[in-house]
Amino acid sequence: MHGTTLYNMPCSNIEAEKMPQGNQSRAGFAESGAQKALLVLLLTLVTVMPHLTGMAAMAENDSYPQIIGTVSSSDGPVEGARVVLTTLAGDLPSIREVATGPNGSYAFVNLTYGSDYSVEASFNGTRHAKTVQTANDTQRVDFRFTGSLEVEVRLPDGTAAVNVTLQLFTVMGINEVNATTDSTGIGVFEQLDVDDPYEVYLIHERVPYSKIIGFEDSNTSKIEIQILETTTSDAYVKVPLHHVIISQEGDDLGFWEAIDYLNAGETVFNTSWLRGWMQPGAFDISHTSMDCCIQFSEEGPYTFDPMDPLFPGDVYFLEIWYTAEAKVPTQVIEKKIVYDTEALYFLVQEAPKFTAESLEGLELLSVETYDGIQYYNFKGSELKAGDVVRLRLKTELTVLDVLSRNPLIWGSLLFLIPAGAVVYVVAFRKTKGDPMESLEQKKRELFSGLAEAEKNFNEGKITRDAFEKLQKDYKERSIRVLKEINKKRPGKKPRVTSKTSADKGSETTDLLSELKAVDSVLRELRSDYEGGAITKSSYNRISARYQERRSRIEERLRIAGVRDDRKAREE
Repeated sequence: MHGTTLYNMPCSNIEAEKMPQGNQSRAGFAESGAQKALLVLLLTLVTVMPHLTGMAAMAENDSYPQIIGTVSSSDGPVEGARVVLTTLAGDLPSIREVATGPNGSYAFVNLTYGSDYSVEASFNGTRHAKTVQTANDTQRVDFRFTGSLEVEVRLPDGTAAVNVTLQLFTVMGINEVNATTDSTGIGVFEQLDVDDPYEVYLIHERVPYSKIIGFEDSNTSKIEIQILETTTSDAYVKVPLHHVIISQEGDDLGFWEAIDYLNAGETVFNTSWLRGWMQPGAFDISHTSMDCCIQFSEEGPYTFDPMDPLFPGDVYFLEIWYTAEAKVPTQVIEKKIVYDTEALYFLVQEAPKFTAESLEGLELLSVETYDGIQYYNFKGSELKAGDVVRLRLKTELTVLDVLSRNPLIWGSLLFLIPAGAVVYVVAFRKTKGDPMESLEQKKRELFSGLAEAEKNFNEGKITRDAFEKLQKDYKERSIRVLKEINKKRPGKKPRVTSKTSADKGSETTDLLSELKAVDSVLRELRSDYEGGAITKSSYNRISARYQERRSRIEERLRIAGVRDDRKAREE
């Protein structure tokens, strides 16, 4: 190396080159030596420092994870593309940003081991994000904006769907870019990342349609979305499976029902009600539907809104828990069939001095054991709408049974209770605290958590998958809490919000009943929104559906020559 050869030259040669002719003073010689030493030191630093710096950089990069990659388009590497790194952990995520170099490359160094990051690249108005978890080595995340997607949308009659807004979502649930269909019903997305799948989403006449697409080994992709006819009629709704479990709960009967509602038609069932039938006089009712969107009556019929449209072949699953008074010595359990039902199963808990038998429409298959409890297993097959199935429950009464069910006898016995026991019970209840307040607080916390999750999803802070998991968890926990609240409510009064018209022949009565149900839903929605249980966007979206439905009902009433009572009072 040049520097090494220079400072290893014989000192006499250097001195000979620098020795002036004639007399040389001692001071001049000393100055020449100092210059030589300085020159050697500078040459050493110039030679060694680059190596030391490189070694330090290598040690630094080896100690911490890093994310590197490139951004490219159909024309090659992209210089100056914006790349943003965001931590996905912690309450305050940190953000770092770089621009790609001449070869389209970027790098984020000194990252945290085992952390989740989002890497987002932007190019010509298109942005795309990917997630990565760092390890001890280098993670590579490339962006190839070379994909082209063509989406063709057709109406039910086969003609082009013009001016339809198409939304494109990533696997992270981020709405990257939108497009609009042209006069031929085609919308085009350009400069897409070909390494990840996308979801194309559109709404037509309040019905959402979506498709997942991937580029596989190509830079182009084409899909077609067929718009279907919609209906508010439930004429093609069927029930492939319906379970009813009846168990003894003290002096009452507990019911659990699980029903599959199938759209067996070729049109989309949307913005309308589904129907069902439960035991008359039911109380302590819980269900898996939204509270605002289900209406019960004391006589047994109920109606509910599935909220989401049912496409051909889709199934909506509903669960209902409720309690009904047990009657002795015999009781008839009646179930009216609302939709054609392929299979209806009744599982009735077996108990001493208790028997069950079919009166109509059911066949005793066997006695089954579940979790150590035996049940009579009845089945009804190929039942038609309008059919009625009946079970008779028999109980043999004892003297104690009569006493326990006769309030007059027990009323006289209450005078024999020691006063000290009464005082103890009262004191115990005071020190125990109010369980209802605790449950109400849990309910408020769960509703608040659900609203916050929806807010974070709408703002792009969490993915669609994460939101759906949170929504399911909050919903399941809320149902359990609501069920406990219903159990602890004083009294056993059935919750009656409006009466349906399942068995009334008058169309006018049906419309007025539905109008009252819609008004009840709108009031509950408003109350939930003002109480913070749902977000503003959810309130606007759901209430718009019901306002539109209310307008249709009013129009039908106007045609029938009937005015809305509320408007009549206002006039």
